[in-house]
Amino acid sequence: MIKKIFNVLIKNLDRVRKILHGFFLITGFFIFVSLVTPLTQDILEKSFLVIDLNGTLVDQLEGNPLDRAIDEFMGEDQSEILVDDVVNSLNYALQDNRIQTVILKLDNFAYGGFSKLERIGAVLDNITQNGKEVIAYSEFYNRSSYYLAARSSRVLLHPQGVVLPQGFSFYSNYFKDLIDKVKIEFNIFRVGSYKSAVEPFVRNDMSDETKQSRLRVSEKLWKKYENDVLKSRGLPSEALSKFSEDLLDITKIANSSIASIALSNKVVDELITYDDLYIDIQDNYNIGTDDFDKHLVAFDSYLADMDLNSYDSTGEDNIGIIVASGQILDGKQPPGSIGDESLVSLIKKANDDESIKALVLRVDSPGGSAFASDEILNQLLKFKETGKPLVVSMGSVAASGGYWIAMAADKIYASETSITGSIGIFALLPTIQDSLAEIGIYTDGLETNKWSSGFRLDRKLPPHLRQLIQSQLNFGYNDFVSKVAMYRGIPKAEVEKIANGQIWTGMEALDNGLIDEIGNLDSAIKEAVSLSSLSDTNYGIITLENEMDSAQLITKSIITSLSKIKINDNRSFTKNNTLKDLDIYLEKIVGLLSAFNDPKAIYAFCFCDDF
Repeated sequence: MIKKIFNVLIKNLDRVRKILHGFFLITGFFIFVSLVTPLTQDILEKSFLVIDLNGTLVDQLEGNPLDRAIDEFMGEDQSEILVDDVVNSLNYALQDNRIQTVILKLDNFAYGGFSKLERIGAVLDNITQNGKEVIAYSEFYNRSSYYLAARSSRVLLHPQGVVLPQGFSFYSNYFKDLIDKVKIEFNIFRVGSYKSAVEPFVRNDMSDETKQSRLRVSEKLWKKYENDVLKSRGLPSEALSKFSEDLLDITKIANSSIASIALSNKVVDELITYDDLYIDIQDNYNIGTDDFDKHLVAFDSYLADMDLNSYDSTGEDNIGIIVASGQILDGKQPPGSIGDESLVSLIKKANDDESIKALVLRVDSPGGSAFASDEILNQLLKFKETGKPLVVSMGSVAASGGYWIAMAADKIYASETSITGSIGIFALLPTIQDSLAEIGIYTDGLETNKWSSGFRLDRKLPPHLRQLIQSQLNFGYNDFVSKVAMYRGIPKAEVEKIANGQIWTGMEALDNGLIDEIGNLDSAIKEAVSLSSLSDTNYGIITLENEMDSAQLITKSIITSLSKIKINDNRSFTKNNTLKDLDIYLEKIVGLLSAFNDPKAIYAFCFCDDF
């Protein structure tokens, strides 16, 4: 026996040696990187926090954290900005006496949902009201970037820059002629006159019902947007609308640049280049040119340093937060999408964690799979059976399936500008028998009864199956409406009046009884504290996320550390351009088509996140 054991050890000695060698090599490298990477940034007195917003505001970053770290290390353009990161860095700066001024650099800020902009705007207001300066600068202000700029102390524009007073709009592509040309038959089933999600596949234009609904919402959003801007800028009533309407005529009559017209209309405060802005700051604060860069603090590194030095946010009694962001899909999904299995597992964690006394579900979703939405709702109901309060905070969009998973909460909060409702469902089943026939492929066979073949992609959908699908869709819609009536305490007949796929702003949803209060994520957390009878000052926050395994965590830590010490410094963060916009557009279409993965092909989805 001893001889056998000895032989096994000898045979595997080389393998053991390699494993140990690899382990010590990785560990040693990790220790080296940790030692050479500074734990904190040396922030000087009279420093300036530079928040360079590059991309789109989101409630949850898309994709696996390890993949994102690799992309950052390889110099890939980071196109998403976490709202919490901006809010937290601004809140730190508010209390940090070393930070003299906040500089918002908005050249590459593409878009932010209205409720996300409002949340950041509220913190900017708090900073300026407490005597700190916020400077906004851009070469081009779009609707989103100008909203944040208007909440600043000073709005600066490049002398050759542009302020484009964009209102709200809703456009969609329509594919009926394309579908006809490739001879794909899209079998569409829907319930609800306003359920516009299927229109792109059966029409070449927008229906009157959809135009009516979208126009109503767009006008309400613009009114809220303009009022916020005018209040922040101290401009007269409808000044922004007038600037927008008269811009073309003024440029012709005055023979002047848009930048000059914006300045004369007090839409901006000063025309200046970015280099001259820095020179002015150096002169005003008596900082030498050679030392000035040391006084500039990038917000991502600032946030990392402040988080490292801040106290642990968890306590004995905690409020759990789960972010449900993106389309609702079947199965396990990475962050940025809502997989029913992924989200259910997080809800179970909140259920099992005895320190979590209440749960806040942050929903930022246009919906998706009806089956997955119902699976998530069922798990939330099981959570409520424990007696723990459930509060929902709606983001920019919480419609259709997004509302489905929200409706049973003890309290629902939304922004005035959140888009919600869209209570309706549809089914989408394409068949390609005519496309195959064009290239000489046909399908034939036999079956023992009319249900034997089921649904086949290569056969025309038979009438009896169409009838069955429509009957189940009618049942599903009635179930959706009945659940809204039950969980919201609204008579079913009243729910039917506000259903049919119609979308509503947060304020309209409050009037219709679909939500309980107007408020942001902080409001929802305070409500969860109150419902769970916790002390206002003695509770912690636990954000529940799907965890990486130990190997992924180690790899991510190494890559993040390497990024900090600039081992790869050949980065190419580019400004928005036409090719980039085209790439985003194509990704969106492909992503949308791939999102139709419901096992029953029934969807609670709203094309309403493009305002």
